[in-house]
Amino acid sequence: YAGSGVGLRVVYSYFKTSQPSESTRKLVQNLSGDPIRVVAFFPEVNEVRTEVQTYFRDLAAGSPKLKVEVVDRLLAPKLAKDLRANQDGLVIFKRGEVSQSLNVGAEMQQARAKLKTLDRDVQELLLKIANSRRIAYMTVGHGELNDVTPGSVIDRESGRSTRILRQLLTKQNFQLKDLGLGQGLANDVPEDAEDYVHRIGR
Repeated sequence: YAGSGVGLRVVYSYFKTSQPSESTRKLVQNLSGDPIRVVAFFPEVNEVRTEVQTYFRDLAAGSPKLKVEVVDRLLAPKLAKDLRANQDGLVIFKRGEVSQSLNVGAEMQQARAKLKTLDRDVQELLLKIANSRRIAYMTVGHGELNDVTPGSVIDRESGRSTRILRQLLTKQNFQLKDLGLGQGLANDVPEDAEDYVHRIGR
């Protein structure tokens, strides 16, 4: 317990907690509007807590828009209830009425994998909570790469799909919708679509 107050860490284990990347730092530094509150729920004496706290302390340095707290869930029952934190090892991201959660885990044996990808997971959640929900339409009905109806030519051809693109757009907080003749493709681009249009050829 006394050692946790010393600003020195010696790690002998084979794994390494990911550090804040340059892209995540820039994302935090460029935050505008309401600040994002990050509350991590861990017991007072916990080795996973130490790793998570170090990561967020480094990430929040010099950024007034990212407010980080690390609290013991049992010592702050009202806060835990308000943020719906029903177990240790949860990290809650909250901005206004919008919240996202990341389950790191409170036991090192189970948390190792999450600690390795902590920066990637944090960046995805920050993007979701920092950006308003956007809508992207993907055209269907003319043999496009994303027209993957079961049994279609594209469905049978390995590598010819937009699966990875869909995953990337979803991580960027896009809501994906199909756009075909039945949805007005022959008339105009839907009003709720983003202001840019990309075409992916066959």
